[in-house]
Amino acid sequence: MKPEELEYVIKLNRKKKEEQLANKSEGKLGKVSKRRGVAPVIPQNKPAPRPIYPKTFPKFEPVTNSNIRLEEGRIIMVDRDIQTQPIKEDRVMVTGHLGHLGKPTTELLGDTYDIVGYDIKEHNDLLNLSNLVYKMNGCAFVVHCAGIPHPNSRYDFPDYFTQNVIGTLNVCKAAELLKVKRVVYLSSGGLLGWDTEGRFTPDYFPIDEAHIPASVSGHYTGKLSGYGMSKFLCEQILAWYATNGKFQVVCLRLAPALTNGLDSMKDGKYLPDRNKTFWTNTLPTTCAKAVKKALTAEINSPFEIINVVEKEIVVTGVDIEKYLKEQWEGVELRDWKAPMSLMDTKKAEKLLNLYDESEE
Repeated sequence: MKPEELEYVIKLNRKKKEEQLANKSEGKLGKVSKRRGVAPVIPQNKPAPRPIYPKTFPKFEPVTNSNIRLEEGRIIMVDRDIQTQPIKEDRVMVTGHLGHLGKPTTELLGDTYDIVGYDIKEHNDLLNLSNLVYKMNGCAFVVHCAGIPHPNSRYDFPDYFTQNVIGTLNVCKAAELLKVKRVVYLSSGGLLGWDTEGRFTPDYFPIDEAHIPASVSGHYTGKLSGYGMSKFLCEQILAWYATNGKFQVVCLRLAPALTNGLDSMKDGKYLPDRNKTFWTNTLPTTCAKAVKKALTAEINSPFEIINVVEKEIVVTGVDIEKYLKEQWEGVELRDWKAPMSLMDTKKAEKLLNLYDESEE
């Protein structure tokens, strides 16, 4: 064989071997054409191999020391190492401590506890989880008052969701990380559908803590309140953390927190913002008293909801029993007579001893 012929045979064998290696590395699908748009050639009688999926997907470890906040509509996460401090039994964080309810609550608790305030007025934002953890460090209890406080036309649902719901989630994340013992949350009867553009028809009076919220029962007509819905979602978040053993939760469902009673008639007409809330009221002082008792009350369940309202409805010049029959015809009255509150107060009496006049 001539040298040039030998060289040709060697090159040919080398090319065949390279093709065989290429076919093997490509799953025996044949040589793929380098021309754009041409599908790979599959050898006859050799089906394409089935993709191999993992039997189990990897479990991602949760990030517990992260700062989560919203910035221009995006969720931002910034890691930060946190060195936890020993819990001090008399240290309580009060979020929103400069607010309408947070301030009197802080003043009452200040005689007994070491208070750590956290308020947006002092540039302490609930959406800044890193700062929240830094301030909460060492607290045995958290009283969560902060958030957009009531229905307001200046805010829409995304505002309430961001400030109230995500803010509450951050409180829970911080409390779990720092091993807080109990969180007392100021919720609202607004989740029953108290709103200026709708109507809620309860299943019975007085309304107790087991009554289904308007958004679930379908007893609401009109537009649900963004505020009320945010309170409902916050309670659900807290319920998950409590029932999963992270910390104990006491939700105090308040009525409109007026500083004094309001007449329910003006110019011969009922005030809609009063009759739609069933004339219930929660004085800021009553709220503060309930919070203080909720911090130390003997409560065995991980998650508890308690109505905190005045024992009697705030109304003058109105025959309530007649009005109920006219406006809520067919709604059952359970062991109720005027002027008893239309929000049930039995649990507040039993668990918190809230209305004991001897303590005044």
